[in-house]
Amino acid sequence: MTAQGERLLAGLEAEIKNLSKEEHELARTRRLLQEYAIRLRLGAKPELVMTALRLSLPPDTTLALIEHVDPVLSTLAEPQPPRTNDGLNGDSSVSNSRDTDDAVGRR
Repeated sequence: MTAQGERLLAGLEAEIKNLSKEEHELARTRRLLQEYAIRLRLGAKPELVMTALRLSLPPDTTLALIEHVDPVLSTLAEPQPPRTNDGLNGDSSVSNSRDTDDAVGRR
Protein backbone atom coordinates (compact mmCIF):
# COMPACT_ATOMS: atom_id res chain seq x y z
CA MET A 1 0.00 0.00 0.00
CA THR A 2 1.25 3.48 -0.80
CA ALA A 3 1.87 6.19 1.80
CA GLN A 4 -1.19 8.05 0.55
CA GLY A 5 -3.29 4.90 0.91
CA GLU A 6 -2.00 4.36 4.44
CA ARG A 7 -2.90 7.93 5.42
CA LEU A 8 -6.36 7.50 3.93
CA LEU A 9 -6.82 4.21 5.78
CA ALA A 10 -5.72 5.80 9.06
CA GLY A 11 -8.15 8.67 8.49
CA LEU A 12 -11.01 6.27 7.77
CA GLU A 13 -10.25 4.20 10.87
CA ALA A 14 -10.12 7.34 13.02
CA GLU A 15 -13.47 8.46 11.62
CA ILE A 16 -14.98 5.03 12.30
CA LYS A 17 -13.73 5.23 15.89
CA ASN A 18 -15.25 8.72 16.29
CA LEU A 19 -18.57 7.50 14.92
CA SER A 20 -18.52 4.61 17.35
CA LYS A 21 -18.08 7.04 20.26
CA GLU A 22 -20.90 9.23 18.92
CA GLU A 23 -23.17 6.19 18.58
CA HIS A 24 -22.45 5.32 22.20
CA GLU A 25 -23.30 8.87 23.35
CA LEU A 26 -26.49 8.90 21.27
CA ALA A 27 -27.56 5.54 22.72
CA ARG A 28 -26.91 6.83 26.24
CA THR A 29 -28.86 10.02 25.53
CA ARG A 30 -31.75 8.04 24.06
CA ARG A 31 -31.88 5.77 27.13
CA LEU A 32 -31.93 8.78 29.47
CA LEU A 33 -34.63 10.54 27.45
CA GLN A 34 -36.76 7.39 27.46
CA GLU A 35 -36.29 7.02 31.21
CA TYR A 36 -37.38 10.60 31.88
CA ALA A 37 -40.32 10.32 29.46
CA ILE A 38 -41.51 7.35 31.52
CA ARG A 39 -41.11 9.35 34.72
CA LEU A 40 -43.22 12.17 33.25
CA ARG A 41 -45.91 9.69 32.21
CA LEU A 42 -45.92 8.31 35.77
CA GLY A 43 -46.54 11.77 37.21
CA ALA A 44 -43.11 13.24 37.97
CA LYS A 45 -43.00 17.03 38.16
CA PRO A 46 -41.76 18.54 34.89
CA GLU A 47 -39.46 20.92 36.77
CA LEU A 48 -37.71 18.01 38.47
CA VAL A 49 -37.38 16.10 35.21
CA MET A 50 -35.91 19.18 33.51
CA THR A 51 -33.40 19.61 36.32
CA ALA A 52 -32.43 15.94 36.15
CA LEU A 53 -31.98 16.21 32.38
CA ARG A 54 -29.75 19.25 32.82
CA LEU A 55 -27.57 17.29 35.22
CA SER A 56 -27.55 14.07 33.17
CA LEU A 57 -26.98 15.29 29.63
CA PRO A 58 -24.27 17.41 28.06
CA PRO A 59 -25.60 20.89 27.24
CA ASP A 60 -25.22 20.47 23.47
CA THR A 61 -27.52 17.45 23.20
CA THR A 62 -31.25 16.98 22.91
CA LEU A 63 -31.84 19.22 25.91
CA ALA A 64 -31.68 22.20 23.55
CA LEU A 65 -34.74 20.79 21.76
CA ILE A 66 -36.64 20.53 25.03
CA GLU A 67 -35.85 24.16 25.84
CA HIS A 68 -37.16 25.23 22.44
CA VAL A 69 -40.36 23.26 22.91
CA ASP A 70 -41.16 24.89 26.26
CA PRO A 71 -38.89 27.82 27.13
CA VAL A 72 -41.01 28.70 30.17
CA LEU A 73 -40.54 25.27 31.68
CA SER A 74 -36.82 25.26 30.94
CA THR A 75 -36.28 28.55 32.80
CA LEU A 76 -38.03 27.22 35.91
CA ALA A 77 -35.29 24.68 36.44
CA GLU A 78 -32.29 26.87 35.61
CA PRO A 79 -29.50 26.43 38.11
CA GLN A 80 -28.94 29.39 40.39
CA PRO A 81 -25.46 30.95 40.43
CA PRO A 82 -23.53 30.20 43.60
CA ARG A 83 -23.87 32.85 46.27
CA THR A 84 -20.72 34.46 47.54
CA ASN A 85 -19.85 34.10 51.18
CA ASP A 86 -18.61 37.46 52.35
CA GLY A 87 -17.31 35.90 55.56
CA LEU A 88 -14.55 34.12 53.65
CA ASN A 89 -12.95 37.13 51.97
CA GLY A 90 -11.31 38.56 55.08
CA ASP A 91 -13.12 41.91 54.81
CA SER A 92 -16.04 40.90 56.96
CA SER A 93 -16.51 42.43 60.37
CA VAL A 94 -17.86 39.10 61.63
CA SER A 95 -15.08 37.07 63.16
CA ASN A 96 -14.66 33.46 62.25
CA SER A 97 -13.26 31.39 65.11
CA ARG A 98 -11.69 28.99 62.61
CA ASP A 99 -9.46 31.82 61.37
CA THR A 100 -8.01 32.77 64.76
CA ASP A 101 -4.88 31.43 66.36
CA ASP A 102 -6.87 30.34 69.43
CA ALA A 103 -9.02 28.07 67.27
CA VAL A 104 -6.01 26.06 66.17
CA GLY A 105 -4.31 26.00 69.56
CA ARG A 106 -1.72 28.74 69.00
CA ARG A 107 -1.47 31.63 71.48
